[in-house]
Amino acid sequence: MVAARILWGIVVVRCVVGSGGETNQKQEAR
Repeated sequence: MVAARILWGIVVVRCVVGSGGETNQKQEAR
C-alpha cells in the first residue's frame, strides 16, 4: 500500500531526526 509506505517513511525520518537531527539527513528526507 502506498499509504503504509508513506507512514513508514515518516516514522523513519522522525527516528533519524530525533536520534541525530543532522541537516544533511533532514534535507535528504525532504
